[in-house]
Amino acid sequence: GLHLGSFAEEEACSWVKVKVPQWAGDDVGILELVRHLKCYPLTVALAAEHARCDKTATPGKYLEMLKLAGHTRAKGPKTMENYPECFSDVVKLSLDTILLSDKAYGEDAGQALRKMALMD
Repeated sequence: GLHLGSFAEEEACSWVKVKVPQWAGDDVGILELVRHLKCYPLTVALAAEHARCDKTATPGKYLEMLKLAGHTRAKGPKTMENYPECFSDVVKLSLDTILLSDKAYGEDAGQALRKMALMD
């Protein structure tokens, strides 16, 4: 398969700053978050988009929610060997947000995404 490397820390931070304008000025928090995400491009992009859409106040708050999602993750065998473990936490947090949404399509969209995530 195609192997994608990680962003450099500076590149990952720049991406987040552009995508999540409400975090402007919180350079330390953004750096801590991208380090937790291993600077993996798909993980950084998904986390940034979720934080922007959900209007998460700070990178620290997002990281707190992300760690909570990780604690509730099933502790079974790992099947995503090409992805850092934090990727599944970002996906879980995003899906949980969709499922808990008060939007009419939230539950259907969340269920469809969960099923798609199981496809190989």
